[in-house]
Amino acid sequence: MTASGSPGSFSEGSFSEGSLPGGSFAPVRAYPPPVRVRTNGLAIAALVSGLLFITMIGAVLAVVFGHISLSQIKRSRGWQRGNGMAIAGLVLGYAGLTVFAVALLSAGTGAFE
Repeated sequence: MTASGSPGSFSEGSFSEGSLPGGSFAPVRAYPPPVRVRTNGLAIAALVSGLLFITMIGAVLAVVFGHISLSQIKRSRGWQRGNGMAIAGLVLGYAGLTVFAVALLSAGTGAFE
């Protein structure tokens, strides 16, 4: 109401902060919905392939999946996770390739004779 008291018009001090005439409240700035961060599927595949590093194909796949997943996680800007799994897959994959290379070289030099 105004100082004159006519209905339908309001003065500055006639209602409290945050409320509108008629008892309703002003819209409040809502927080965005919670974001569900997902685990990168290739990071999981890198870890599983890395656990199969005994076979050469498992080691190669672990290295490939690990590098691709780290790149995808980096580009996702926090929307994906799985760095640890990708790195573990890379380590196991490179370890498997190293074991395979040492076995191949030692077999070629006659070390097992």
